[in-house]
Amino acid sequence: MVLILNKILKLKKLESFKNVRYFNYDNWYKVEYERQRRLKKKTEEFFKDKSIFDIAKFVASEGTIEFKKFFDELKSPNDSTCKPVLEHGEFDYLFKFNSKKDIENWMVSTDSSYKIGKTKASLQLTQQNTGLFSGYFSNDYDKPEKSKAIYTGYANISSITQLKSFKREKRININQFNCFMLKIRGDGRTYMLILHTPQRYTMTYTYMHMYPLYTRGGPYWQYVKIPFSKFFHVTHGRVSDKQYRFEGLGVKSIGITCMDGNEGPFSLEIDHIGVLKDNECTEDFAYEVYKIPKYISNT
Repeated sequence: MVLILNKILKLKKLESFKNVRYFNYDNWYKVEYERQRRLKKKTEEFFKDKSIFDIAKFVASEGTIEFKKFFDELKSPNDSTCKPVLEHGEFDYLFKFNSKKDIENWMVSTDSSYKIGKTKASLQLTQQNTGLFSGYFSNDYDKPEKSKAIYTGYANISSITQLKSFKREKRININQFNCFMLKIRGDGRTYMLILHTPQRYTMTYTYMHMYPLYTRGGPYWQYVKIPFSKFFHVTHGRVSDKQYRFEGLGVKSIGITCMDGNEGPFSLEIDHIGVLKDNECTEDFAYEVYKIPKYISNT
């Protein structure tokens, strides 16, 4: 893992990430426990003042809607069975930022969302019909406990996970492609493109793939192409010892994070995020892979 980090940090533009404070296990479990506690409280409040008749009526109405969605899914083509053969240069949009409805499919979060830090951020539609991710980045924090400081200094936008029938998550499968293509106009900061890729089990909920998103600044748009082979695997905010290639399967959400540690205003204008089939990208994986003993966890 040390060699992988050194290789990545040799890039001049990544120098600012040397001092990034990552999450640790103990505090992550505290946050997860608090999330579960709030969910339990919300569930208890929902059933508190409702009779059995009200609950049965609610289940019947929701069941009708979910079964309708389920039968519609059976009629539509299945992504796993209908895989077109793509030619070199074929492109497809994943997310556009050209309307208010497109903006509503994204969620903004900062350290101040947890009442810990002072970073402010927003995602708005511009007059040119593009998305503007902007705000003020701060490394300061309100809480006196030093352990809380690890949560400060970040602003993030992430796509809202779409749901299929019966509240099942709809994953993004883009394994026919091999590159991401973004049209952005930044402020010179280095952002992070984050792919949330949890697997079947709950313990893999923090599995992600990341790669820096460099911006030039200035008035001109830039097209950024990132091959899948460049993404490195991250667990609990740390670069994992056990690395493997991002295959384009099971993406729960896609996000962009500002966490370069430079206090001050930031601004990133986004037109779209898409995927590209490029036959010239033949690299399998950009980083060295080590054989990890079986008794070592994937951290």
